[in-house]
Amino acid sequence: MKKTCLYCGSPIWEERKGRRKYCNSSCRSYFNRNTQNSIDSITKRRTNEEYFDRVRVALEMYKEVQIEKRDEWLQGYIDNPTTKHILTNSALLKSSEMNIVKVADNYVQANYGVRIYDYFND
Repeated sequence: MKKTCLYCGSPIWEERKGRRKYCNSSCRSYFNRNTQNSIDSITKRRTNEEYFDRVRVALEMYKEVQIEKRDEWLQGYIDNPTTKHILTNSALLKSSEMNIVKVADNYVQANYGVRIYDYFND
């Protein structure tokens, strides 16, 4: 029985028990990287929930800081290497809701004249 690769559709030549779903490891990697999302994967769903919790908590922390010290707090948040992946998330930047990414982007534009992406790429 001939099977086809789930990613590219090319034929799979069975060598063993017939459990292969992909023609090679590259197709397996591409398929898993490009098709799994939080709907399909419990682990990715949990990771996304934790990620968005961090975004909500950061905005709340920002709001709790005294107005005079917000710029200093925000600059420290931006310069923290663990928050770069949050601040460069395009979905958060395009979101209709206010979040820490939009606040940081506005801050960087006002102070450095560039978008948050360019701030990290320079």
